[in-house]
Amino acid sequence: MLNAISQATAPMRKLMTRGFPRTPCRAPAILPDILTAWKVNLGNASRVVVVAELVGATGGVGYQLLQQQQLFDMAGALAWTLQLVFFVLIVQGALTLIENTAFRYRAVSERAL
Repeated sequence: MLNAISQATAPMRKLMTRGFPRTPCRAPAILPDILTAWKVNLGNASRVVVVAELVGATGGVGYQLLQQQQLFDMAGALAWTLQLVFFVLIVQGALTLIENTAFRYRAVSERAL
């Protein structure tokens, strides 16, 4: 009986000891969709965070905007708004850099979309 089991599992053992063929790792096909989702949701997430901070936080950009509004300090409110805009632009640029690096094999016209 043990001989029969040994003969039945021989091809599997041979494959396991020899190893699977190795191929170079490539970026998965879903990576463009993931990066696009990150780009789209970056704006949504920043808006949600600011609104949440406006409602009930004791720190952060939304809280500071509320403080500046209550003090009627337009320059301060504009400064905090610009800080938020620059943060989103920097993160957006980083995502674009990652995307261009990961997909440099594509034609430029495909990456520009």
